[in-house]
Amino acid sequence: MSDKLTDKKIILYGECLWCRNFYDQYADYYKIVGIVYTEQKEEGDKFFEGVSIDIYQKKSYLFEYSADIKIVVCPGDCKKEEHDAFLYSKGYIYGKDYVDSIYAEFYAKRELKKHIEEKEIWIFGAGNNGKLFHEKHCKNMNIKGFLSNYENEELCMGLPVHRPEDVLGKDSIFIIICSAVENEMINQLKRCGLNEFEEFVTSKWFGKRLFIAWGACQVYSIVNMLYKNHQFCNEFCRVSIFDSKIQKCNHADKQRIYTYGEVCDVLFYNSEGMVDTNKAIVDRYYRDSNVYSIPFYSFQGQLMQVTEECSEYSLRYENIKSHFAYWFIGDAEIEKMLNHNLSKEEILEKISREDYWDENRIKKKWVLEKRKIAMFDKLSSLKVSDFLQKNYRDIIVFKDGIHFCKELCMELANQLAGILKLEEIDEEQQRQILKECCVEDTNMMPIYPSIIKVLDMNKSYYDKKYEFVHPNGEVEELDFVAYMEKYIDYVQHVNDLWMKCGTRII
Repeated sequence: MSDKLTDKKIILYGECLWCRNFYDQYADYYKIVGIVYTEQKEEGDKFFEGVSIDIYQKKSYLFEYSADIKIVVCPGDCKKEEHDAFLYSKGYIYGKDYVDSIYAEFYAKRELKKHIEEKEIWIFGAGNNGKLFHEKHCKNMNIKGFLSNYENEELCMGLPVHRPEDVLGKDSIFIIICSAVENEMINQLKRCGLNEFEEFVTSKWFGKRLFIAWGACQVYSIVNMLYKNHQFCNEFCRVSIFDSKIQKCNHADKQRIYTYGEVCDVLFYNSEGMVDTNKAIVDRYYRDSNVYSIPFYSFQGQLMQVTEECSEYSLRYENIKSHFAYWFIGDAEIEKMLNHNLSKEEILEKISREDYWDENRIKKKWVLEKRKIAMFDKLSSLKVSDFLQKNYRDIIVFKDGIHFCKELCMELANQLAGILKLEEIDEEQQRQILKECCVEDTNMMPIYPSIIKVLDMNKSYYDKKYEFVHPNGEVEELDFVAYMEKYIDYVQHVNDLWMKCGTRII
């Protein structure tokens, strides 16, 4: 963003509680001139007692463009898409006319970091809070010592301890309050003539870092598993931007990709393999971020039958319980046989045989697909090959050729945690998390018996129950034949729909 956010008049827009929380924290930093809340009037008024600025209800506020005003959206519980659509209908563009509260929060933190780069840092509070702050930030801050109101303290963490009045009046110093009694310390420094933000702040301003996840389902799956790591949640705020070749970003998320670059601490994104067109965006907008990436992996060594692209029988409808469609990935073998007018019984008999594909074909496909994974690993910050080789006999590592199984998501989330210097989730926690993980919201293709035999997979796969997800979200456990019957019925009904409508609905 070219305009400085601190030079704009700010109007907060969103849920009452979230607007009030932002106001309470940043009213002395930003020029907040109004709040527009989205709840019913009687629900909203109680949140803003003691607030002296203009308060409006959404339906009574007149949205008019003004170059000197920026709207900061306080989106509440994952309602940013709803707010994006509304503001877009009013002619507002993300980045230019409005931003999210999390962007405004980290914009302020970035400006503060720039402000104190050349300053001498003094930690006000020589107790446990101050020591922990020193341990965390001593390598990237010019910390000169501690301040304390207790005269008997002279040394802490090998640095001098002074009284606050000993360092006052020096232009080169900046004080960071680290104490459970921070309000008393804030008032003490203000009585001494110091200005908050210019000469001191509390340690809360140096709390969490901003983690941006940008990409498709594979990035989302890894980051959602990483979010179960409590240390990650303690150290990072997360923003996820879904973007894929098939389902592009909405108008606001496309701008978020660029806008968040200036405040991002860590970016994890889907690269595009050998020809990474996303890298140009990363290099330009995320110069000050730590950047990690994975290419979009695909693997058909266990599921030779899945379609490589979006299935032609994929019906896209927003109310279906899937990002894209019911059976976004199809079964190419079944579709081919249906196109040749084989009956359901004939198809099931064929694919259930242990010699449907011959041994040499399966082994050749397996070797080629493993080489592909090894090539992807060379382009990736995270590695899949070792996990695949170790676990393929017991699990379908890629649920439909492109979606990771939950065990692989856990493995990659732990790898990313290690890169971020966080503790990995231990084995006991992993087992509990994997046990509690819900089923996928798309239907996946089961593994053919011929594959089970040649790859010497766990014999339990012959009798495995696959989780079939109905459009209403209900889950039914079916064996291989019953599951495949569902898919055959689905394709036949889609064909019937085409015939009755006289066109394809895709």
